[in-house]
Amino acid sequence: MVVKKIYAVVCVLAVCALFGFTLPQKNTGHYEQWLDKNHIGHKIKMSKKGSKDVYWVDYLGDVQSIKKEVFKFVTITYDTAEKHGVQSKLLAFNSKNELLGGYFIGSANDLPTKICHNRLVFDYKQSKNACQQITKVDFFKGIPPRLFVACQDKEATIYEFYPDMKAEK
Repeated sequence: MVVKKIYAVVCVLAVCALFGFTLPQKNTGHYEQWLDKNHIGHKIKMSKKGSKDVYWVDYLGDVQSIKKEVFKFVTITYDTAEKHGVQSKLLAFNSKNELLGGYFIGSANDLPTKICHNRLVFDYKQSKNACQQITKVDFFKGIPPRLFVACQDKEATIYEFYPDMKAEK
């Protein structure tokens, strides 16, 4: 009985290899190149072969929760040639470089700028954002379902966390 099951698995794998199919894997892969400590604070310009779309990847660094969970944060800004628009995201990864999800940020001016003292920093004083304020967000209790980024006059922007968010646009 066991031999038949092993034979069946080997046959399935052989057919997959023959036709170029791959088994699904966790959300790792090309993220490793983004999550290199040597890239913290350096924007990487990337594009897909044959596409006019360009995107910039910026690894901000790591934060740690009270439970010693490590979260790595990357901002991605897409400049899509077809739609003539820019989209931005904040992605969260775990210590194994697996994508956990992310926040749709919208404008590149609204993205966080760095990680300082275990907090994600939205420094709008150095951007073209009309807010002109600094907000620091901690992840001591884990990834929050919403980011509350304060602005002047008691206004704020709230960004929702999407666990099924992909790095691609």
